[in-house]
Amino acid sequence: MKKLLLINYLFISLSSLANDTIFSNANKLYSESNYIEACNLYLQIIEQGSESAELYFNIGNCYYRTNDWANAIWFFEKSLQLKKKKETQKNLELTRLNTIDKIEPLPNLFYKRWWIILIDIFSTKNWQIISIIYIWIICILFFIISKTKIIYLFSISILFLFITFSSNKIDSKKYGILFSQNVTVKSAPTENGNNLFSLHLGAKIEIIDEVGEWIKIRIANGNSGWITKNNYRLL
Repeated sequence: MKKLLLINYLFISLSSLANDTIFSNANKLYSESNYIEACNLYLQIIEQGSESAELYFNIGNCYYRTNDWANAIWFFEKSLQLKKKKETQKNLELTRLNTIDKIEPLPNLFYKRWWIILIDIFSTKNWQIISIIYIWIICILFFIISKTKIIYLFSISILFLFITFSSNKIDSKKYGILFSQNVTVKSAPTENGNNLFSLHLGAKIEIIDEVGEWIKIRIANGNSGWITKNNYRLL
């Protein structure tokens, strides 16, 4: 058993070292403006089962430099799913300027904007950890501090639980990026459905339903309809 654990540890260490070497070589190629070769090396790391916000960010930059807007958007979005960074968001917005669809999101009420900002401070996993730790602190202090303070701490823990629930609800939503040049959105999951509107390469969609080879989508401005599954790549 010990030998098996040692072999696994050595294998993981060697794989990590190899990925670090590939990553360094890819960074060097990128600095030399060899964006396609750099991208291939970055993608090789992902194929080996490794991923990180930085890795997705670098791949997005490679695709941006080669004017592949759909792939650039997809990888920037994947990077933001793992770690929210201003630089990644900025590059994503710059990339979207090169796409056809300029979709204005529905405005949120001020309290909803504040709530989203609060949720975005940490990832869902971190909010879950904070909530659990806080509940344990309350349990430990229950017999030590006054009831007034316990009620105060309990109220904060309820807030953390609501934040965790909201964050998990947001994370459970399914999004994708269109990889087709022009997609006609239908009123029903059939070719005979009415044409509602068109979307183009790089547009971000939310998947809200599926019927066979069709998916019902919604975009940021609230418009919805049906397209076939072969037009997008799931985030």
